[in-house]
Amino acid sequence: MLFLLVASCIWACSFSIIKGNLTGIDPALVAFLRLLITFPIFLAMIRCRGLNCRKIFYLLTLGGIQYGFMFSFYLLTYQYLEAHQIVLLDLTTPIYVLILHNLWNKKFSWVPFWLVLVSIIGAGIALYKPGLSLPIMSKGFVCMQLANACFACGQVMYRRFALQHPHIHHHQIFGFILLGGLVVTALNATLHNSWGHLSSISTAQIYALLYVGIVASGLAFLCWNKGSIQCKPVTLAVCNNLKIPLGVLAAYLFLGEKIMWGRFCIGGSLLLSTIVIVELTQLGKGQEN
Repeated sequence: MLFLLVASCIWACSFSIIKGNLTGIDPALVAFLRLLITFPIFLAMIRCRGLNCRKIFYLLTLGGIQYGFMFSFYLLTYQYLEAHQIVLLDLTTPIYVLILHNLWNKKFSWVPFWLVLVSIIGAGIALYKPGLSLPIMSKGFVCMQLANACFACGQVMYRRFALQHPHIHHHQIFGFILLGGLVVTALNATLHNSWGHLSSISTAQIYALLYVGIVASGLAFLCWNKGSIQCKPVTLAVCNNLKIPLGVLAAYLFLGEKIMWGRFCIGGSLLLSTIVIVELTQLGKGQEN
C-alpha cells in the first residue's frame, strides 16, 4: 500500500504540471522525452541474469504497452480536455484491471467487482461538475480509455511476471520495460514529425519534463509496479482511483480550478473506505496470481 500511495501522490501533481506547462509541445514528443530522461538511470541497473530472450521480449512488449502506447494516448488527451476532465476519465482504469486479470486467470468474482464499482462511484462523486458532458468530448474520451486500457494491461502483465520470477529484483528489469516504451514513443514521434518541436522547448518546460521524466515516469512507476505485487488484485484496482481525488486537490492548488468540497469529501471518504475494507479482510484470498 505504501508504494501505491507514494506513486499516487506523485501522479496527482503530474496532471497539473502537464496541463500547465507541457500542452504547447507535441504530445508524441513529450511521451518520448519523459521516458528518455529516466531511461539512463535504470539502464545502469539492468541485470540479465535469469533472463532469456523470451523473457526480455516479454518485458519489452510490456513496456511498449504500459508506457509507450499509454503515454502516447494519455498525453494526446491533454489536447482536447482540461486537467479535471482527464482526472474524471481516469475512473475506468480499475475496471480494465479486473477485467484483464480475470480474463488472464479464466475466473471472475462479483464481490471485488462491486467494491471497485463503489470506488468509482466515490471518485465520481468527488469530481462531478454540472454541465460536464462526456459524449461531447469524444476524441478525448476515446484517447483516455485507450490509455487506461494500456496501463491496466501493463499492470496485469507485470504482476504476473513478477510473481512467477520472485528472485528477479524490480530495478534490475525496469530498464527493459522503459526501453520497450522508448521504442514505441520514438516511432510515434517520427510518424508525427515531432522532432522539429525540440528547439521550441522553454526552460520552464525543461523543468516540467525533468519532473514527469525522473519522478513521475521513473520513481512513481517503479513504486507502482513494486506495490502491485504486494497487494491483492482488487486492492490494486481500487488504488488506481486513489490519485483521482489527489489530482483534483493538486488542480485546485496549482491551477486554481474550482472544487465542490462537499462532493469531494463524501466521494473521497467512500473511495478510501473501499481500500480499508479490502486491506482488513481476506476478500482477495485466492486471487493472488
